[in-house]
Amino acid sequence: MYLTSSVVTVMNAYCAPRVVSCSSQDTINDFILMGEVSTQIYDLATGCSTNSYDNRTNESVSLAANTSYAGQVSTQYSSNEQFAIWIDFNDDCIFEASEQVASRSLNATYLTPFIIAIPPIGSVAKTGIHRMRATLAYGLTPDACDAFNTYGESHDYTANILNYTPSIPTPPCAAVSVGSASSLYAASSGTTSYTCKTYSWTSPRTGTATLAFQLRNDPNYWYVDDVSVYNKGVQMLVNGGFESGSFSPGWTLTGNCG
Repeated sequence: MYLTSSVVTVMNAYCAPRVVSCSSQDTINDFILMGEVSTQIYDLATGCSTNSYDNRTNESVSLAANTSYAGQVSTQYSSNEQFAIWIDFNDDCIFEASEQVASRSLNATYLTPFIIAIPPIGSVAKTGIHRMRATLAYGLTPDACDAFNTYGESHDYTANILNYTPSIPTPPCAAVSVGSASSLYAASSGTTSYTCKTYSWTSPRTGTATLAFQLRNDPNYWYVDDVSVYNKGVQMLVNGGFESGSFSPGWTLTGNCG
C-alpha cells in the first residue's frame, strides 16, 4: 500500500451577497463619495448587475479616520429601499456589525444624501486598503452577506483609510457666531477697500443643509463678491457662481445664478 499526501491551500474569500434579483429596478444606480487628497468614487447609471452584485473594487476613495463624509446614492425604484455600507477594517473577509459605517432609507429615484462615519484608529478602524461594500435591499434591513428573500443589489468598492486630520483652512478674520439662524443679512456701504466678514453658523438639524447666497452690487463702491464656505475644506463662490476653489467632502453644488 502506498500513502500519498498533498497540501491544500484554502484562501479566504468574501461572501457573495444573496438577494432575489435587482431586475425590478431595486438597484444601486448612482454612488458618489468624495474623499481626501482629491479622491472620489463617481459611479453613475450602473443599473442592474449580473447576479445583483458588481465587483467595482477598481474604484477607490481615501477617507480619514474619525471623520464623517457626505455621499449620495440613487436607486431606480421609488419607495421603501434600505441602504447600508460596511468597510472590512480587519481584512478578515467578514463584514461585521461594528464595521457598518452608513445606513439610509431611499424613497425616490433621485440622488439621496447619506453620511459615512469612519471610526477612530484603534477602536474599529485600521489604516490601509480595505474592501467597502454597499448594499441596497427592498423593505428589509440590508445585510452584507446573509441571504434574504427580497430584491436588491450590492457593489464592492475600495476604501483607503488614512490616519491624519484633514486640514481646515483658517478664515482671514475672526468669526462671529450667529447660532442657527435661518437667514443672515450683512451689509456695508461706501466701502473703498478690501474688508473681511466671517460668521460661524450651526445647522439646526442633522443631515444635509442647503445654503443660498444673494450678492448685491453697491454702485460706485466695492462690494461682496467672494464667499468661502468652510467644512473640512473650502468651497469658493465667486460672483454668484462656483468658478474656482474645490468641492470638498460634504458639499455639493446644486445650481447657481451667476
